[in-house]
Amino acid sequence: MFASILTSVAILNTTTVQITDLDRTTTTLGRRGQRVTENWTVKVNGKTATIDFTPYHTRIAKTPILHSKGDQVELNLSENQKQTLTAGGKIHLTISAVKN
Repeated sequence: MFASILTSVAILNTTTVQITDLDRTTTTLGRRGQRVTENWTVKVNGKTATIDFTPYHTRIAKTPILHSKGDQVELNLSENQKQTLTAGGKIHLTISAVKN
């Protein structure tokens, strides 16, 4: 039983990417702060990849650091997500995957 529990847990890897383009849309929502939608084009290991983030509310998500073009960012990714990014693919993440 213990082995079956371990196989279902995703192991996260820290991967550093550089933001080459960023599309951020914000909508004011009163007490909830702002609803933010972000899409990043990043360079990782010399390849260009895309990251779409689930929309988040700034007050609920405790306002993460807003990054900009040229920033290097660490992401917590599963092995499959890391492979997709390094192959130049597209992944979908929550803002909590951003480590810094």
